[in-house]
Amino acid sequence: ARPARGGLAGAGLAVVVMLAAVAGWRWWEHLQNFAKTDNATVSGYIHQVSTRVSGSVSEVLVKENQSVAAGQVLARLDGRDFAVRCEQARAAQAQAEAHVAQAAGQVARDEAFLKRTRLAYERADRLLHESSGAISQQEFDDAKAALDVAQATLAATRAAEVAAQAQMRVANANVQDAELQQSYTEITAPGAGRIGKRNVEIGNRVSPGQPLFGLVAPEVWVTANFKETQLTRMHPGQAAVVELDTFPDRTFAGHVESLAPASGAKFAL
Repeated sequence: ARPARGGLAGAGLAVVVMLAAVAGWRWWEHLQNFAKTDNATVSGYIHQVSTRVSGSVSEVLVKENQSVAAGQVLARLDGRDFAVRCEQARAAQAQAEAHVAQAAGQVARDEAFLKRTRLAYERADRLLHESSGAISQQEFDDAKAALDVAQATLAATRAAEVAAQAQMRVANANVQDAELQQSYTEITAPGAGRIGKRNVEIGNRVSPGQPLFGLVAPEVWVTANFKETQLTRMHPGQAAVVELDTFPDRTFAGHVESLAPASGAKFAL
C-alpha cells in the first residue's frame, strides 16, 4: 500500500508542477503582449479664471464645487466707473460726428464758391482775349486771384474734413474700448466644469491676472509612466484597461492617445 501512496503523491506533484509551468508560460506570454504600470495618475485641465480689469467685487454668484456652464457669470465688479467712461466716450463721439458734419458742409460751400469763381475767371479770360478792351488786365488779374483763393480755401476745408473723419474714427474706437472694458466687469466661465477653488469675496479689490477661481474641466485622461522596455511595441490607438483605486470593483476601457516626446525628468530640466 505504501508504494501506491507514494506513486499518487508523485503524480500529484507532477500535476502541480505542470500547472505551475502552464501558469508561468501564460504569465510570461502575457508579459510579452501586455504592459502594466501602477505609476499612473488621472489628469485634467484646470483653468485659472481671472479678471481683465481692476475693480471692487460687487457680486460673487457661484459656490465652491459648483458646476457651471460655459459663459456663465461667476462674479461682477462695480461697474459705475466704467459706465462713466462709456458716457464720456459717447459724448466725445457725438462731438466728433458734429465736427464731421460741419466740415462736410464747409466743403460743399467752398466747392460751390469755387465753381462760381471758375466761371467768372473763364468769362474774364474770354473777354480779355476774344473781345479786346472789354475788360482791363487788372479785372482779369482780380478774377484769377479770386480763383486761386477759392481753390486754396477748398483744399483747406477738405483737409479739415479728413482730419474730422480721422478724429471720428478715434472716437468710435474709444467708445468700443470703453464698452469692452465695461463688459469685463462680468467675469465669466471660459468653459463648462466645476469650481474647484474660489479665491474671491464681495468687496475684494482685484487686479488683472489675479486668479479668482479654479475651474476644473470635465475632460480627464490617465497619464501613465512605463519603463523604457515596455514601450517597444506600444503605439497610439492600442486598447487599454484602467483600474482606479477610487472604484476598486470597476474597470474602464480606453486606448493609448499619445506617447510623450520626452521623459518627465527631461521636461523638469
